Amino acid sequence: MGANFTSLPRLASALSSIELRTFILYNSLVSIFMLIGGFSLSMRRLDNPKTERQGQSNLKSQLLALFQSFLPITAILIMVIILNIELSYALALSVLILFLKYNYNKEKIYGAIKYGFSKEVFVLILGIMFFKVILEDSGAVSSLSQYFNQQGLPLFPILIIIPFIIGLLTGITVAYVGSAFPLLISLAGGISLNQMLLAFIAGYAGVMLSPVYLCLILTREYFKADISRFYRKYLYQ
Repeated sequence: MGANFTSLPRLASALSSIELRTFILYNSLVSIFMLIGGFSLSMRRLDNPKTERQGQSNLKSQLLALFQSFLPITAILIMVIILNIELSYALALSVLILFLKYNYNKEKIYGAIKYGFSKEVFVLILGIMFFKVILEDSGAVSSLSQYFNQQGLPLFPILIIIPFIIGLLTGITVAYVGSAFPLLISLAGGISLNQMLLAFIAGYAGVMLSPVYLCLILTREYFKADISRFYRKYLYQ
């Protein structure tokens, strides 16, 4: 999951022969739009018990809390993208700082590490990666592309359908870039920046909706959430 910070943009840039800086710049506009839209939708009709007890909200304290909640992720991005620190080191440093900030004792630290290396997590990761390899080695991805091409579909829907389906099936961002982009480039005889961004967004949407998306699986497991109720709220929000 953390590899998305570095490997995914580089892979998309390398496959499309579009400059990495240009890709990040254009894609950042989409990221900002997704952040604003997602935040406004996710916070809609959300009650704040603390605010209700106090009688009125304190905008300054809420903004500070919001900034603090995004600070660990922001720090990792700064260390990886700007300071060029290896992702694993950046993650380890951020976790260490969080342990110190929240005064974790030895028992809590051990519990957190034990959960991170639990058998269930390893089985989930291995299962998803194994499924990805099966899809690639079986030729299912290339056969899908050939089928759409034989049906005479125009390029525009293919740019959306193929990355979306691969993202939905695998739940891995690198999978739809590595599998779909070479096929799309060969079908289109090259790919423009706008076409690449369209395919990238379509594949990412498929990953976000995928029931095998690792972040979704781990989050659902941690909060013991009902997956059917989650999808109903997710789709009809």
